[in-house]
Amino acid sequence: MQITEKNGIKRLLPVLLPILLLAVGIGAWALLLRKPEKHKPAPQPSTDGTVSLIYSDTVSIHLADARVTLEFTNPADSAWDTSVRLVIAGVVTAQSEVVSPGSQVTELTLASGAATELSAGNCDGRLLVSFYYPHTQEKAMLDAEIPVDVTVTE
Repeated sequence: MQITEKNGIKRLLPVLLPILLLAVGIGAWALLLRKPEKHKPAPQPSTDGTVSLIYSDTVSIHLADARVTLEFTNPADSAWDTSVRLVIAGVVTAQSEVVSPGSQVTELTLASGAATELSAGNCDGRLLVSFYYPHTQEKAMLDAEIPVDVTVTE
């Protein structure tokens, strides 16, 4: 009896078919029953929106020693770093460095040339508060403006 190509395939079919079915079953089981991978998101700066400030609405400027006295606190429960600027008649007269949560500013140095624009007495001013992401120090789009009464002394 002569073995033809057709007969060879017919003989291998009963052996190859179970192997093929087993391979397909294992592949389907691996894809369907495996546990999904858990990916951790990349850390992001805190942006939960928690903003808390403590301040006084009075500011004193002492021209003799170019000192600005104020009360500005960025409480520990705040999620943002801040900075504060004192603006009088559209001119920045003093500015702080970054104020981290849990820190406060009670004294600033009068900006260069600001003393020549001021005279003893009372005037209106504004504290401009800028907010910064704590991890990157990048300025956020959030700002606050606080009206203050300013007392200037010689």
